[in-house]
Amino acid sequence: MVWGVEGGGVMVWGVQGGGVMVWGVQGGGVMVWGVQGGGVMVWGVEGGGVMVWGVEGGGVMVWGVQGGGVMVWGVEGGGVMVWGVEGGGVMVWGVEGGGVMVWGVEGGGVMVWGVQGGGVMVWGVQGGGVMVWGVEGGGVMVWGVEGGGVMVWGVQGGGVMVWGVEGGGVMVWGVEGGGVMVWGVEGGGVMVWGVQGGGVMVWGVQGGGVMVWGVEGGGVMVWGVQGGGVMVWGVEGGGVMVWGVQGGGVMVWGVQGGGVMVWGVQGGGVMVWGVQGGGVMVWGVQGGGVMVWGVQGGGVMVWGVQGGGVMVWGVQGGGMMAWEFRKEV
Repeated sequence: MVWGVEGGGVMVWGVQGGGVMVWGVQGGGVMVWGVQGGGVMVWGVEGGGVMVWGVEGGGVMVWGVQGGGVMVWGVEGGGVMVWGVEGGGVMVWGVEGGGVMVWGVEGGGVMVWGVQGGGVMVWGVQGGGVMVWGVEGGGVMVWGVEGGGVMVWGVQGGGVMVWGVEGGGVMVWGVEGGGVMVWGVEGGGVMVWGVQGGGVMVWGVQGGGVMVWGVEGGGVMVWGVQGGGVMVWGVEGGGVMVWGVQGGGVMVWGVQGGGVMVWGVQGGGVMVWGVQGGGVMVWGVQGGGVMVWGVQGGGVMVWGVQGGGVMVWGVQGGGMMAWEFRKEV
């Protein structure tokens, strides 16, 4: 059935034969409004840069295809679904194939809103400096990763959890792996809020002049340590307890080790508030001109001793008791 035919550039309004129906065909740059044959349906096809509004065949459905930079609104075949694809820098709104789902992919610097394949889920990936909102694969979960200076909000793999990592000067909010937990680590001068590994716990560590709020390892506990002039609030190891130690002129508030107890020690002119060792008790000792408030050793008790001209308030030893003993030198 033909309503109108034009030679050269052929125009056909209606042809029915071999199961084919055509509303309009133009030779050269062919234009077809409706063709049915071999299970194919076409609303509009343009040769060269081909344009197709609807094609069904081999289980394929296409709303719009443009050659060169190809544009596809809907293609189904081999279990694949595509809403928009652009050649060169490829753009895909929805692709399903091989168990993969993609909302947006851009070639070169690739951008992906949702990809699932091999147990992997990605919300946003950018090539070069890669950005990932959610990746799951090999038991790994990532909220945000940036290449170069890498930034990670959440990574789980090999029993590791990371909230924030920055390359170079590395920053970590939470890492768990090998029994290790870290809240904040900064490379160079390292800062750690919480690290657990090998029985070690650290709240704050700074490289160079090191600062530690809590370290547990080998039976050691430290609240604050500063390198150079070292400051320690609490250290326990080998039966030793220290509240405050300063290098050079050393200051100790409490040390227990070998049966020794010290409340305050200052290097050079040494000051001791309480020392117990070998049955000795000292409340106050000053080097050079020595001052002792209480010393017990070999059955001896001294309340006050001053070097040079010695002053003793009470001495007990060899059955001797003296309230006041002076020796001028």
